[in-house]
Amino acid sequence: MFWCLIDDQPIVLDIQRDRYCLLTGKTAVALAALDPDAAAPDKRAVLEQLAMLNIVAAQTSEISPPCSHRIAEREIQHLPPPSWLDLTEVMIALFRSFSQRRWALAKRVDEFRRRKARTPSAPDLPLAPAEAVASAFDRSRRLTLGFDQCLVRAFALATTLLTRGYHPAIIFGVQLRPFAAHCWVELDGRLMDDRIAHVSLFTPILVL
Repeated sequence: MFWCLIDDQPIVLDIQRDRYCLLTGKTAVALAALDPDAAAPDKRAVLEQLAMLNIVAAQTSEISPPCSHRIAEREIQHLPPPSWLDLTEVMIALFRSFSQRRWALAKRVDEFRRRKARTPSAPDLPLAPAEAVASAFDRSRRLTLGFDQCLVRAFALATTLLTRGYHPAIIFGVQLRPFAAHCWVELDGRLMDDRIAHVSLFTPILVL
């Protein structure tokens, strides 16, 4: 189970059912009590209450704390012109990601996690090739308006960066009033496909 707190209101992301839930009443109080910044709760009683309400499985022995990811504070200022090779790779990745849009969210999450775990980390890679990939994705927006969806694009971009040896993160975020969900890609504390002014409207709930 993945969750976050917005104005002391817990929001849960159920990736098995591919849905977000805003919890209220006693359920919200029970889950908010598991916030590490809150007073120490009777965790067993909280878990039992959440299990009775079908929020968690009855056999659950622990729940992770709310997502505490800090949104990247840097963004790419000047995108270099993309090469045709980068654009071709990006278009292939977008079409592949778009063809997987009917996969269950849990399947996409597990597949990305497995692929990322298999990719050796190379912390000394220069940023310029990653920026070139980001530039190609930015340019592709003009060619792919039919499936300009943040989920499709985030998985495509992150997967492409993985093939180049980078270890990007896909961030899922939510906001209230009005409710909205969004996802984007970060690499080494830098936004790769969005702007700080936009993503700062959202609270991270899941980091891949």
